[in-house]
Amino acid sequence: MQIGLPFECMQISDQTTLTPTGEGLVRETTGGEIVPWLCESFEPDEVNSEIRFKLRKDVKFLDGSPLTGEVVEWNITKAKEHGDLNPAILGAEARGEHEVALILDGYSNAILNMLASQAYDLASKENYDKNGVEQAREYPVTTGPFKLKERVPGYRIVYERNDNYWIEGYPFLDGVELVQITDVMTQNATMLSTGDDAGDVLNSTLAEQIATLRDSGAPLNTDARLASGPTNLFPSSRNEDSPYAKYEVRQAVSYAIDRQTLCDARGFGILNPATQILYEGYKGHIPNANYCSYDPAKAKELLAQAGYPDGFSTSLFAISTTDQDAVVIIQKMLEDVGINARIEIMESAAGVEMRNSKGFEGLFVSGLLNTASTTSTFRMALDPDYAYNVSTWRPAEEMRPAYVQSRATLTLQSELVEQVHRFMMDNMVVIPLFNSFRTFVIRDNVHDTEFAEWSTGTWWLPHQTWKS
Repeated sequence: MQIGLPFECMQISDQTTLTPTGEGLVRETTGGEIVPWLCESFEPDEVNSEIRFKLRKDVKFLDGSPLTGEVVEWNITKAKEHGDLNPAILGAEARGEHEVALILDGYSNAILNMLASQAYDLASKENYDKNGVEQAREYPVTTGPFKLKERVPGYRIVYERNDNYWIEGYPFLDGVELVQITDVMTQNATMLSTGDDAGDVLNSTLAEQIATLRDSGAPLNTDARLASGPTNLFPSSRNEDSPYAKYEVRQAVSYAIDRQTLCDARGFGILNPATQILYEGYKGHIPNANYCSYDPAKAKELLAQAGYPDGFSTSLFAISTTDQDAVVIIQKMLEDVGINARIEIMESAAGVEMRNSKGFEGLFVSGLLNTASTTSTFRMALDPDYAYNVSTWRPAEEMRPAYVQSRATLTLQSELVEQVHRFMMDNMVVIPLFNSFRTFVIRDNVHDTEFAEWSTGTWWLPHQTWKS
């Protein structure tokens, strides 16, 4: 849990710590609506490959400096220099004190979705120029409702009220404290406490933990739930010598998994079987489709067709925060069709390195984040230029034309996204297991956070949150 200059915070875990203080040009709802925030309006122009923004004239940074087109241009330039800017963005150009254009290398309907991420919150150029990069990184100067007061690395970040916030009358709270607690038992104790150490909001994806808190009788609300995408098996299908390079083997793995039994055992009434990659309500979801049937006899038949009549041995990877009991159940289901999987559990950082750079051989249990801009979900699994899931086959030649077209329309077209989705499922690019949900456990006296109403880039609205 870190905080710094927004354009250096590309990990979601870092971006969430910016939420009380950072703001960007736009925000995005879970339904995919892009809402102007630090801009009054925006105008996509696919002919000229740019997006033009009219900025609000009343916005000031925490140091009192104004938001201008020049400042936005500088932020985009710094993001590009940092190396994490989407290559579709060539840069930005100020076209007046309160006007700026984002210059694109071909239009993409995922750009506005990306700009809604905390990674594209805006920082003060004046502060950076005056105090240097280290000071600007240590004490980020943004436009938000709260300003940094204290931080203890690896433990907590404390914000205090910005009395000069640009939205008059806000924020309501005197401050916000973000605490990092990795132990589930301690998290539960914090949420069940009635003392000074009580927590107000817990962000969890663990079904057992959510059920425990839901059934505790404590004054907690567990209804704020956001479909975060399925937990999947990522096969090492990009490795030419891997069994998973064969479609029949990927199919066999899917047939081997009894998803309903898995959810009955470890879902606690929260998880449900995944039949495709995109959850209901996301553009590109395939109505009434079920790509994930349970048929162990068919799984054995397909393994024999692929040249593995006696099965084979493999590795089953997962990070330490994954439900390890669920991983053991998956291991047993694979064993029942002849795939003998050795479980390897690792810490999160090691797992990210393995999936994104080092590579692996076997099956990796992990999520595929569903976003309101569903082509961004597909980018993680299809785009050959995106360094993510490096060992999983990316069907570039076969799928790239439809994938590119799905991103190039002015707005997201469901039929194009569905075409890409069908290709991914027909080829078992990833193997869905069960639908996961990001649940925000909220104390009853906390109001108007709007958790689960905003996308993973925006999260919640700290300026309007209040406590009774």
